[in-house]
This record gives sequence, C-alpha cells and structure tokens, in this order.
Amino acid sequence: HVSYTAFSVIGFVCSVEKAVIVRHWGRIADKTSWANVCRLAIGAIGVTHLLNFFLIPSTARWLYPVNSIIANLGWAAIGMALLNIQYDYAPLKGRTMYIGVCAAVTGVIGFSGVFIGSLALKAAEAMNLTLFGTALRGQQILMLLSGLTLTACIIYIKKRVQKEQKIINKKEGMAV
Repeated sequence: HVSYTAFSVIGFVCSVEKAVIVRHWGRIADKTSWANVCRLAIGAIGVTHLLNFFLIPSTARWLYPVNSIIANLGWAAIGMALLNIQYDYAPLKGRTMYIGVCAAVTGVIGFSGVFIGSLALKAAEAMNLTLFGTALRGQQILMLLSGLTLTACIIYIKKRVQKEQKIINKKEGMAV
C-alpha cells in the first residue's frame, strides 16, 4: 500500500542520511569504542526488525518510512564497526590472515543464517498464527526472531566485549 514514488523518496532520503551519519558514527567510536558503535548499530537494526513485526498494510504508510530511517542509522555504522572490531582484536602478527579468516567464517555463518531463516519462515507460515484476530505472516515471525537475536547480541557485547575493556594492539595504543 506504499506507492513507488514513496519508495523512491524514502530511498533517496536514506541515501543522504547514510552519507551524513557515517561521520558521526566515527566520532562516537573515537570517543568511546568500535564495540560501543557496533552495539548501538545492532540496537538500531534490532529495533527495526522488531518494528517489522508490526508492519502490516494498515501501518505501512507511516511505519515503513520511520523504520527505514532507523534502519539506516544502524546500517551506516555496522560495516565500519565490524571491520574495526576485527582489526582491534586481531593479533599484530598475521592480522591480514586473521581478518581474511574472519570474513570467510562470517560468510559461512551468513549463508547458514539465511538457510535457517528460510526454514523458520516456512515453519511460521505453516502454523497460521494470529494475534488479536490478525493473521501473522511468516515474515513477521522471522523479523521478531531476528530482533530478539539481535537483542541478545547487544547484551553479549555489553556484558562480555565492552566489560573487559582490554587494551588492544598495545603497539598502536588503541583501547577498546
């Protein structure tokens, strides 16, 4: 129920948003850490996945644009944050190999996640669930599960990664 023109305008606004916000994410990382930026970015993406649970034809006109803007806040930072976290935690010796192996493992995990998501989508559609008289679609259930998984990632980063506050790459003097 959202027009093609609206999609185009939202896409343009989100492109401008990403170009502007990237600089701010870098400043936040300089003041705190890339782990903090990663946590905040995953938080924004997680919120949008949870909001997608409520995305139905009657809410699409206002929820889709709001959700797109929030999602872009997270997506603008996540690539930089994940790469910089790998760099920060990589041993000085063999750093390139370490980051390359991380990229390969991430690819396998990403493929596995998509495969598991497709199975979850089929299972959710087969259940024919309803909430307050509204039929839930498989994609809504998948977004709810994804949002909850991303929330678990936020908790893990806060409790485990950021709590340690290790000095990483002592030679370069970077603290995470």
